[in-house]
Amino acid sequence: MRAATSTEIRSAIHQTIVVILINVPTISFGLALGWVSLASGEAGGAEGAGGAVAAAVVTFAASFVGVPLSAKAITYGRKFAVIAASAGFVICWSLKLVATWGGQWWMVGGRVTAGLGGAAAWALAPLLAREMCSDRWRGAAVSALPLAHNLGVLLMYLAADARIPQRTVLWWCLALSVCHCFVFLLMPESPSYLAAKGKDEAARTALAWLRGRSPLDPKLEDELKTLPPLDDQHQSSFKLAKEMLADRQRRVAFIIGGLAVVGQEACGVLAILQYAERMFVLARDEANPILVNSTAAMAAGGELASPARHALLLGAAQLAASALSLYLVERLGRRLLIVWCAWGVGGALATAGVLLGAGRVWGAGAVGGMEGAGGVQGAALAIAVAVAIDAVGLQPAPYALLADMFHYQYRGCALMLVTAAACLGNAVEVAVFPVVAACGGLQAALALAAALTLAYATFASFAVPETRLKTPEDIYEALSPRDRRCDGVKVKDCGTSDRCKETVCTRFYQHLVCYYCIRHPVEPMGLLDKLSVWLGGGGGAAVTVLVLGLDNSGKSTLLAALRPPERRGETLPTVAHEQGTFQSGGVSFSAWDVSGAARMRALWERHYRSADAVIFVVDSADHLRLVVAREELQLMLAHPDMCGRRVPLLLFANKSDAPHALPAAQVAAALGLERILDKPWHVCASSALSGAGVADGVAWLARQLREQKH
Repeated sequence: MRAATSTEIRSAIHQTIVVILINVPTISFGLALGWVSLASGEAGGAEGAGGAVAAAVVTFAASFVGVPLSAKAITYGRKFAVIAASAGFVICWSLKLVATWGGQWWMVGGRVTAGLGGAAAWALAPLLAREMCSDRWRGAAVSALPLAHNLGVLLMYLAADARIPQRTVLWWCLALSVCHCFVFLLMPESPSYLAAKGKDEAARTALAWLRGRSPLDPKLEDELKTLPPLDDQHQSSFKLAKEMLADRQRRVAFIIGGLAVVGQEACGVLAILQYAERMFVLARDEANPILVNSTAAMAAGGELASPARHALLLGAAQLAASALSLYLVERLGRRLLIVWCAWGVGGALATAGVLLGAGRVWGAGAVGGMEGAGGVQGAALAIAVAVAIDAVGLQPAPYALLADMFHYQYRGCALMLVTAAACLGNAVEVAVFPVVAACGGLQAALALAAALTLAYATFASFAVPETRLKTPEDIYEALSPRDRRCDGVKVKDCGTSDRCKETVCTRFYQHLVCYYCIRHPVEPMGLLDKLSVWLGGGGGAAVTVLVLGLDNSGKSTLLAALRPPERRGETLPTVAHEQGTFQSGGVSFSAWDVSGAARMRALWERHYRSADAVIFVVDSADHLRLVVAREELQLMLAHPDMCGRRVPLLLFANKSDAPHALPAAQVAAALGLERILDKPWHVCASSALSGAGVADGVAWLARQLREQKH
C-alpha cells in the first residue's frame, strides 16, 4: 500500500477541520432537539409530554421559515451564511438562559431561533462539503451532517443522565456557538463561490489551502478548471428555481432526489428519537402497568425502571452507526445504502411493533410481569436496531445523492427547496406520531412508521439511481434518457448501420446499455415552416442566433436550407457577416452568419453580447481541422461576453453523409463538449445539402429558447 505523502496528510487535516467547523451549527441543532426530547420523559420536566410536542412542532415549523432566510444569506457568501447560522444559536441559548429565570415566551423565542439556525445548518453543511472537499472525501464529508446532529442529541442525553444543572448546560452550549462564530472567520471561503464571483486568485488560494498545496502548484490547474465560471446574472431564487425545473431531466432529478431526502426524514425515526424517553415509558406501561412501581421491575432488570437510560443507549447506538456511515457511503455508494437501509429500518420497526404487542399479551397473564418485561426489552432492541440502520445509511446517503445531482448554479437552490420540504415534513411527523401513540398506543405508531418506511424502500428500489463518481449529465441520462428526440447532452454512434450517419440517440441506465438509431426523413423544402405550424409556431418569441464555424464548414448552405423555398438562392461564401431570418417551433430567429476565415474570426466577438443562442457548424469529414475548430470554440466560450451566460449551444456535425465523416459522438469528444457545464448543449449529425438532421437540431434549440423565455 502506498504511503500517504505530506501533501495528502495536510489536505486530509485541512478538509477534516473544515468539515467539523461547518457542522458545528448542526451539533447545536442536535443539542436543541435533545433538550426538547428530555421534556417528554417520565418526570416530564416543567412542561410534560404535551409541552415537548409543542416545542418540537414550533422548532421544525421555524425551520421551514428559516430556509428562505438561508437562501438569502448564502448570496452573501458561504462563510457569512454559516456564521449567521451559529449566530442564530447564540440567540437561542441566550433566550433559553433568560427563560430559566422566568418567562415562557423567552423559551418559545429560543425554540424559534433554534429552528431558524437548524434550517441553515441542514442546508449549508452538505452544500459546503460538496464544494470544499475533494472527490475522494466528498461523500463522507456530506455524511458528517447526521453524525454531527446525532452527536448533539447524545451530548444532551449525557448531560441529563449526569444531572448537570440546566443553566450550566445552557452556558456551555452558548460558549460553543460564540466560539464557532469567531473561529470560522479564519476558514477560507468556498472556492466554487469565489470562482462564480470572478475572484479567481482568491479561489486558487482557498483551493490550495484545502488541498495542502502551494497556490502556484500546477497540480491545482485541473481542479481549478472544474470550478464554475463567472456568474454575474444575480438571478433571484424564484427565477433560479424556475430555470432549474424548466429542464425535464433536471426536474426529474429534483423530484427523485427530493423524495429520497424527504421520505427518509418522514419515516418515523426522527419522532422516535424526539420522544425517546417518553416512548420507553409508554412501552413499559403498555406491556404491563404492574411494572411501573413494583419490585418486579427491579427483578426484571434495572433498565426498565429507567427509560432515560434506554434513550441514552439509543443515542449512543445512533452515533456509532453514523460514524460507520462516513466509510460506507463512499465504499458502497448512495443507492445501495438507501435501498438496503430502508428495508432494514422498515423491518426493524415492524418487528418492534410485533414484540411490543406480544409483550402486552404475555404481561397480561404473567406473574410479576416478567414476560411483559421481555417483550419490552425485545421491542427496545428492535427500535435500537432500526435507529442504528437509519444512521448507517438512510440519514446521510440521500443528502449525498441530492448534492451529486446538480451543478454549482443549481445545487444550492435544490438543497434549499428540499430542506424546506423536509422541515415541513418533520413538523408534521413530530405532531402526528404522538397523536397516533395517544389514540392507538405505541404499537400503532410503530406500525405507521414501519409502513411509511417500507413504502419508501419500495420507491428507492425502483427509482433511486447511483450517483457516486458520476457527473450530473450521467445521472440525468440514467433517470430520464433523451432517447427519442436526441435532445440530451450526449450522443453516441453505435456504428452498426448506415442509419447511424444521421441522428443517433443514447439510452442510459446505470451504464450504457443500448443505442437506438432513428432515421428522420427530412423534406428538402419548407420543412421548418411546417414544423412551426405543427408546434403552434407563428412568430412568437424573437431571438438572435449567432452561426459560427470555420470556413467551408457549410454554415451558409445550412442557413439556406432553413429558409422557405421562394427565398432560397445561390449560396456563396460569406465575406464578413450576413443576416437572415427563419422560424421554428414558435420562435423567430434572426441569424447572423459570420465568416469563418482565419482573418475574419475576430469579428465573432462583436456579436457575443447580443446573442441569445449559438449554432456552431463543423465539417465532420475534415479531421485535421477539428483541432482548430476546438480552439475557436473554446476561445468563444471563454470570452467575457459568453462565459457564465446560459446561452444554448447547438453544434452541427455537418457533411455527415460524406466519406470518412466522423459520427456525432466522436465530433463531440474531439471538441471537448463534455466540459461545458454552464450552458445547455446538443450535437446533431447533419447534411446541409439534403437537410438531414437540420430540423431536429433547430427544433431542440427552439425548445431551449422557449423554456428560457417563459
